[in-house]
Amino acid sequence: MTIRLISGLTGVIATVEIAVSDMGTFIHESAHGQADHLFYRVVESEIKINSFIETLFSNNKLFGYYNSRTNGLSEIGELLGEDVSDALVSAAGPAADTSVSLGLFIVGDYIKKYHPNTSIALKSAGLTYFTAPLNHFYQLLTSNNGDLHNFSERLQISPIFTALLLLFTLPAAYLMTKIKE
Repeated sequence: MTIRLISGLTGVIATVEIAVSDMGTFIHESAHGQADHLFYRVVESEIKINSFIETLFSNNKLFGYYNSRTNGLSEIGELLGEDVSDALVSAAGPAADTSVSLGLFIVGDYIKKYHPNTSIALKSAGLTYFTAPLNHFYQLLTSNNGDLHNFSERLQISPIFTALLLLFTLPAAYLMTKIKE
């Protein structure tokens, strides 16, 4: 979905932000779905994407959700157990958010010498998309719900430790941009 909110350069940025928000939600929820299908025998599944505008002006503050009905664990799920399987399904969305964000930024940084305009666009999209992992970090430290809180609870590890793992991605990404052939 793209909606032009304001004319001029600001309008273009607003349009891109809405499109990235919806695509980001799709990537996030799809990652939950893929992990769910890997660890469980899924009978029925659904991804619902709410647009930025719908979320902004409704009582439902979720950009989207993944829901499924399962019939037990898959073979891989049986090997890992229900707690680990459920934790990995919960972590799949935030992992996808972080991977896409960092991937866009790293590729943008890598090509800056040869394609400066494309580099700026990719790095900007990566930074814009990085608000999703930051939101997961904030939610992990301030509430008792959310994907990473469920991950911590199912694996019986401290939310602080999970937050530190998420924060580790920032310096790791910076170091990756410095790796040369």
